[in-house]
Amino acid sequence: MRTTTRSKTKAVRAAGWLAAVLAALSGPMLRAQTVTQRGVPAPTYRAAFTVSCGGTGDCATISFGSEVVRVEQVTVSGASAQVVVSLIERTSADSGGTAGTAPTAVAMSSSDPPATATLADYTVAPTAGTAAGTIAIATVAAGGTFTQNFSTAGDQAPTLESAGQSLAINVSAAASLEVSIEWTE
Repeated sequence: MRTTTRSKTKAVRAAGWLAAVLAALSGPMLRAQTVTQRGVPAPTYRAAFTVSCGGTGDCATISFGSEVVRVEQVTVSGASAQVVVSLIERTSADSGGTAGTAPTAVAMSSSDPPATATLADYTVAPTAGTAAGTIAIATVAAGGTFTQNFSTAGDQAPTLESAGQSLAINVSAAASLEVSIEWTE
């Protein structure tokens, strides 16, 4: 089959236009929407809370409830002192510690069922459960912000699929933190 110069020029222009659109859409604001097998958005939840971490260790966790939990984003901000923040995936639950008031899960749609994920914040760190590994780490300056967005296109988000699994927000020193967690079930 013979291709003319005019056909090639049109194809290059179309490809350039498509590449420009895709580049514009793939910026930092693009977030992949988790969908169910039926093609509708999965129920999405958020919790925002302040926790006074009493020292080194886990100061907040999100754990498996009765539905698979896919953590989309974690933000830690407003630290009262510089701390190293680690996101640690755990295969067994934390125990003990002094828990504060359980953060409230808020559905992003009034038609979504109540969240099944369990949230906890600790003023005295619990005994840590078994770590599968640290999946993110950052030094957060006093008043600074650390955001780990797992929902950008192509990223595999931490997925909690069975009892005992959790994602812990672990700190290197005592500090007061503002925490925001977004997930789907």
